[in-house]
Amino acid sequence: DYRFGNELSVSGSPGFYLLFREEMSLALYAAIIYETKERDRVSGEKKDEGILTVWYAGPGLIFTWGENFSATLNGDLPLSVASRGVQTIADYRIRAGLNWTF
Repeated sequence: DYRFGNELSVSGSPGFYLLFREEMSLALYAAIIYETKERDRVSGEKKDEGILTVWYAGPGLIFTWGENFSATLNGDLPLSVASRGVQTIADYRIRAGLNWTF
C-alpha cells in the first residue's frame, strides 16, 4: 500500500541563436529548473523519505537540421537542495535528446 508523493517540475530558458539559417539552427540558452516532491505514504502514513525541493541552473544547446531532426544537450548544477530523510541527489546532471520527425 505504497503511494508516491506528487511531483512538480517547472523550467524557464531564455536564450539566443548562435546560428540561424533556413536549413539549420543552433541556439544557446540558460535554464532555470525548480523541482519539488511531496512525502510518500505507506498504508496512509506520511513518510519523511521522498520529500525534496531543488533549484538547478545550467547551459543548454538546441540544434536543428532540416525539417525533421533536432538535438538538445543540457547541463544542470544544483543551486539549492532541501531534502528530508534519506535522499540521493546528484552533484550535476547531463541531459541529452535526439528527435526525428517523420
